[in-house]
Amino acid sequence: MPEHPPPRRWALVMDATRARIVDLSSPDGTIQPVEGRVFRSDQRHLRRIIADMSGQAVDRLRSHPGKIETGTDAIHADEREFLETVLRIVQQRREADEFDLLTLVALPPVLDKIQTVMPAGLRQRIERTVPADMTSIPASDIRRRLS
Repeated sequence: MPEHPPPRRWALVMDATRARIVDLSSPDGTIQPVEGRVFRSDQRHLRRIIADMSGQAVDRLRSHPGKIETGTDAIHADEREFLETVLRIVQQRREADEFDLLTLVALPPVLDKIQTVMPAGLRQRIERTVPADMTSIPASDIRRRLS
């Protein structure tokens, strides 16, 4: 009977503005970031609002409280756009058969957002979710923290 190779495991480590994909199943047991798979949100909606307000006094914000609400909306739009972009790339990598199982690592609010926009085919590949912020730790520490 032929042996089946062990599943290829990746982790998507993410917060609202940063994400990286880490290969958890390298043959030598080390953990490596997947090349070219570190992402940062460009926050273009928020940047546009800040640019619109540049040079204007803070009291203009006080006299136009709607601007603050718009800024919040812009942050949410940036976060959703970033999340959708990252998940689209992960889905493409899955379709290219680059991994078998996926661990999601993010704080609960981000995990909730991931679950609402994740494609069904990718959702089927989730091995587990870890409610933690590991975006700032080295890839080499992820295995220890996920054990």
